[in-house]
Amino acid sequence: MHYSIKIRRLLAGLVVLLTLAFSSCSFLPTQGDYSAESTSGVPKLYLWQNKNSDSNNEVTLKLVVRIGSLQETDSQLGYAHFVEHMAFNGSAKFPDGALQTRLKELGLSIGAHSNAVTTFDRTVYTLDLKSANTDKLAGAVEILSEWVSAIEFSEIGVKQEKDVLLQELGRAADAETVTAQAFQGRYAGTQQLNRKPIGTAESIQSATPALLTAFYKKWYVAENMAIIIAGDINTDFTQGIFDQYFQPNSTSTYIEPTAYPINFSNSANYLLFSDQFTQTNSVGLNFITAIEPISQTDDYLPMLAWQAGLDIWLDRVDESAHRQNLELSAGYDWEHPDTTQRIVTLRADVPDGKFQQVISLLETERLSLIRNGISQFELDQLRTAWLEHEQAQQDSADHLANQLELLFLDGWPVRGQKKWLKALKRELPNLTTDDVQNAFKQVTDTQHRIRILTKPAAAAPSEEQVREWLTSVSLATAVVPNQGDELPQLDLEIAPKPSYGVSSKKEYDNEVTEWSLGNGMTIRHRYDNNYEGVEFNLAGLGGLAAVSPAETPSARHATTVLNRAGLRNLDAFELEQWLNENDMSIFPSYTLSSRGLYGYSPSERAMDWLRLLHIALTEGRFPAATVQAVQQAQVTLRFQLPRGAIQVAQNEWHPLLNNWLSEALFQNLREELGLVYAINNWLKADSLDWPVYSLVIASDVAPEQVEDYVAAVQSLLDALIQQPPDSATIQGWMQTIHADSATFIESTENQALLLARAEEFERSVSDVIKPFDPDTTLTGQDLADLLAQFRNDPAILVQYIWLP
Repeated sequence: MHYSIKIRRLLAGLVVLLTLAFSSCSFLPTQGDYSAESTSGVPKLYLWQNKNSDSNNEVTLKLVVRIGSLQETDSQLGYAHFVEHMAFNGSAKFPDGALQTRLKELGLSIGAHSNAVTTFDRTVYTLDLKSANTDKLAGAVEILSEWVSAIEFSEIGVKQEKDVLLQELGRAADAETVTAQAFQGRYAGTQQLNRKPIGTAESIQSATPALLTAFYKKWYVAENMAIIIAGDINTDFTQGIFDQYFQPNSTSTYIEPTAYPINFSNSANYLLFSDQFTQTNSVGLNFITAIEPISQTDDYLPMLAWQAGLDIWLDRVDESAHRQNLELSAGYDWEHPDTTQRIVTLRADVPDGKFQQVISLLETERLSLIRNGISQFELDQLRTAWLEHEQAQQDSADHLANQLELLFLDGWPVRGQKKWLKALKRELPNLTTDDVQNAFKQVTDTQHRIRILTKPAAAAPSEEQVREWLTSVSLATAVVPNQGDELPQLDLEIAPKPSYGVSSKKEYDNEVTEWSLGNGMTIRHRYDNNYEGVEFNLAGLGGLAAVSPAETPSARHATTVLNRAGLRNLDAFELEQWLNENDMSIFPSYTLSSRGLYGYSPSERAMDWLRLLHIALTEGRFPAATVQAVQQAQVTLRFQLPRGAIQVAQNEWHPLLNNWLSEALFQNLREELGLVYAINNWLKADSLDWPVYSLVIASDVAPEQVEDYVAAVQSLLDALIQQPPDSATIQGWMQTIHADSATFIESTENQALLLARAEEFERSVSDVIKPFDPDTTLTGQDLADLLAQFRNDPAILVQYIWLP
């Protein structure tokens, strides 16, 4: 099924198991899905060949090190994280900047396809190959082997990385009111409190190449490491490459890492934070319970009952908020801080002045479910939705690799999607309403630990007020469990309109048919015998580029509001229910270059979807309260260039320029300057009736740093013009562009988008659903010249800055 609201994937919370503290465990024997090999003096090797029939020609590789900040001494604070940073600076075979060049040759841009993370008890390096090419796979394995034993710690490299780490530490300090207090409140009385992975300024400043090398050599030993390779691989070939690059090391000495269990008895029961950068207030109710270690796949199944309760609780919260005319974004999270504890969080954003209403709502629905349970209809609906969603899932290389990571570190058993789906089909029919009620009570009926985050000017409640609200809720306001009553139906009647008829018809490659109508509209259709249902995409002329700066905030907000305000006789909540019940979705789209809507329907409801489209286009409504609820603070820099100024024939210049800027912006504005947490850029050929190209760079920026941000972007663009990328880097990008485009067009939904917007992408209807070629004749100087054109006089710089 396709849903207009987010589907919470079963056990999606497993991703936060990465916070588990290491404890010794016995590993499972080799199973049918994966293979595991242990050789003395060599990291443990896990291989998982993705036999998924819809695999994506991708491979994920990981180096997992069972070492984090907990193994540091008082004089080594931040060393595990420091070593992780140094890994990307160079190694014995790839000194200085050669490693980053090699990563680019393999299509592995830092941040997007290669990354690393250090926590209390682990350091994990990840390489995501978007091609299963054997040469690239061998190159990636070679890099992992360098990180295992040959990271370079030069005087210059360590000095440069100190500056980066101190800037990173400074960014954490900017939010001291949140990060420091949250850390203190969570880990009070534990070793973790004294071992922040980021370290301290004093420790970072005093680090030397010799000290870092000693820490690296002590802990990066075979017994503490695993190499994980998952995806579209040939296991025999991959095993051979591993054996080629990983030779036994008999000189290292193994010291078992010390385990530090987390005792939450000292953690604060009430924490109040105020963050100058947050745009919303929020509340979280935490519940901590003890768990039994999970050792086999079937141990996951009892977790279904309490997660079903969480899903139904969230549905009821949404319905209750709707009944109270409360704009509310609620959700839940769960995590395992170690192998013996589980934390469940019930959370919601809070409109100004609504803390009591929101907290009471969350608590009312929690208590109602604990005391009164759920209806059979609610359970049946949830089971159906879960199974339909899981049947549509396929194992990705990243998902398989993450499971093997948890197996190595924490002993959590793995599960391929086919086996998991089989287990669900076997067990879900046995799940009862009593099972759900009892399991939900078990995970949420413990002491409340309250976390509240406010905007600086927002009035925050005291702990006494919150406790009083929690104890004085009335179940009389709780949602009555749905017993399967008839849902309201959307009025789809449309007054007859003149028939314009088909003025022409044209056939293209790839089974694409185009009809031109008498009213000027164009319809493109592609038939896919392997796909059930219909994907729609309506593309209109003109987008943000066609409106004035003053109108831009309203135009951007209209996209979000239209899908949250309801249609005709149904309000937003009822429309959401109606869409889900009829297996349909509809989403508005407003980009720089076009506007429109897209969605899905079953084949037999295609005409109803078109009626829905007509109603959305002609009768959409925009309540002031809904508009206010979606406002954000952003800065967008837009450089416009007349279309005629671009004389480049190769249309791959768009994604190449995007790749170049994406890497540079991430490295400079985030990693080096610390001005933003995330930054996006895109380059569009605007609609054919709007004769410009637009280069857009957008990010959330602290108000006091707007001028610095704008100046930094302009300065970086000017610097890039003087330093064109080399040919090896460009070819690496093209390999990634080719692989990404091939994966993109596998989706029927994306095919609909491309066919609707072929002119916008400046590709023929026949070519638009073909991947980019892996090679290009464009040079680095060509790209630098293009970028220079956007910075020259004909270009226009527009800044949109708006706050709530």
